[in-house]
Amino acid sequence: MREHYKNENMETNVSDRFATIAQEARKLAPEERAQLVDDLMESLHPGDERLDALMLTEAKDRLAAIERGEMGTTDVASAIARIRAK
Repeated sequence: MREHYKNENMETNVSDRFATIAQEARKLAPEERAQLVDDLMESLHPGDERLDALMLTEAKDRLAAIERGEMGTTDVASAIARIRAK
């Protein structure tokens, strides 16, 4: 049996099982919901350990450069405005 499922972000027909799981997931603490999202995304797109290690190294290098004053930062709103202005 399928039912109509609605929330602020999506409206679609889904199984009763999905609706139940989604309803239960919303009862989780924000940190638990974030971990659930991470786990589900990993199940859809398994990570590449080599790529993950490279990305972590890059992130650490960039953070170190920022802390040394060698690299600046931009807030999201400014970055989006700059992109839209092009």
